Amino acid sequence: MASAGVSLDRSLLPRVARAMSTSLGLGDVLAAASRAAAELVPDSLVLIWVQQNDRLVLRAAAGTLEHPWTGLPTTLAVGEGLADILWRVVCAGEGMRDAERALGWPARAGRVVLGIALDRLADHYRVR
Repeated sequence: MASAGVSLDRSLLPRVARAMSTSLGLGDVLAAASRAAAELVPDSLVLIWVQQNDRLVLRAAAGTLEHPWTGLPTTLAVGEGLADILWRVVCAGEGMRDAERALGWPARAGRVVLGIALDRLADHYRVR
């Protein structure tokens, strides 16, 4: 399945499957997945973030950056209890209603908590 204007290399999926099955290390699997994803779309950048407690940690990057770790924050500190909603909505692209349901939160609580998490990120990285 390829998006408009992007041709899919049929050998890509078997290569990713081989890389994932020959290595059980999470870092190796994430690196292979990010490289494979970057190959799908020319001039793209792929970042894979993993949630660890109250932080999102950059675990793999591939694509247009020659040295993907240079200049990129590798940890996003948002505070206790805030990373879940941030990860689900911002990184995973989950809808707010689905994220609230998965976290067992009442309707519209996610919007408030996500706002707090984004405010903390903005303060931490001085972008306001």
